[in-house]
Amino acid sequence: MISGPATTGKTTTMMALGRSFQLADARQHPGQAARRPVLFISVPPAATPKMLVSEFARFLGMPVTDRLNQTQITGAVCDLLCELGTQLVLIDDVHLLDTQRRAGAETSEQLKYLGERIPATFVYSAIDIETSSLLSGVCGAQIAGRFKLFHHRPLAYATEQDRAVWDDLVGPWRIC
Repeated sequence: MISGPATTGKTTTMMALGRSFQLADARQHPGQAARRPVLFISVPPAATPKMLVSEFARFLGMPVTDRLNQTQITGAVCDLLCELGTQLVLIDDVHLLDTQRRAGAETSEQLKYLGERIPATFVYSAIDIETSSLLSGVCGAQIAGRFKLFHHRPLAYATEQDRAVWDDLVGPWRIC
């Protein structure tokens, strides 16, 4: 779990992690363009379990219709991620899950279920997760016990070495 104040580069760090992992996987599995070793989503505001798993489906390019229920979408997503060799699941903005409300608690349980069904490493990113409801109560203790917490600080830019780290991190996304 990556936690820190807003605007410290948590999302950028997650994207860089995903990009590095994707490139390393491509080197290990040349000629297998159908592989999708990384999945990246953001938790939608006021997410329900169906909304969350629909974000997974959208990332994968799966059609999601109103007629499909949460169980159908979840099963299809899990099966496809296993088939595609997904090994890293990056989920941004988990602080939006308010587990004090029913929908947030159910969505948190959906994340737990996905983590059990998909043989991948899950990385969550959130604004100050320690102060959110996600890690409180019995369910929160379960979530906290499954993750190591990494406190993200703003990246420095004062020295030559700081700038080199910054350029390495954000350089691939610059628009020329």
